[in-house]
Amino acid sequence: MKPTGARARWVARLASAAAGLLLPAMGALAAQLAVPPPPVAQSPGASPAAIAPPARLRAAEDDAMVLVVAAASPASELDAIDLKRLFLGIPVVAGGSNLHGVLNFSDQRLRELFYEHVMGMADSVYERRTLELTLEQGRRMPTAYADEAALLALVGRDPQAVTFTWRSHVLGRPGMRIVRELWRP
Repeated sequence: MKPTGARARWVARLASAAAGLLLPAMGALAAQLAVPPPPVAQSPGASPAAIAPPARLRAAEDDAMVLVVAAASPASELDAIDLKRLFLGIPVVAGGSNLHGVLNFSDQRLRELFYEHVMGMADSVYERRTLELTLEQGRRMPTAYADEAALLALVGRDPQAVTFTWRSHVLGRPGMRIVRELWRP
């Protein structure tokens, strides 16, 4: 039932007053919560290009996020449910082997895409859920790597390891295989 007459005017005034009180307060709160990015350590006179990651480790703007395993891995197809289970630390069996997820947190954009498109949850929800599974069921939390070179070397040696990275970082790399594309711009 839609309010009419005096009641409609009263509801409109109340909504207007609430917006007038809440919006400035929300703006002030947002300003207080805004955290500036950490400063980047840089030697005097160094250009930003000097501190950027090497070109071979930077993803192109049109690069795709892919799921990667060792060439000897028994994993051939992993659907969305298997991926969520894998990266929550829940065992996924492929070809008689227990697979385990290894998180690639070497790139902030890659990390955000992982939470949004692979896990379908916010980072805080993901961390809370993996912690719950660890404490309640004794599940092993997936290992996270900030160094992509070390991560890819590990995945190349371990046939049960599964990770995600940019397509351009895997192409032409011996001992690695792309299982599927996870995201494309």
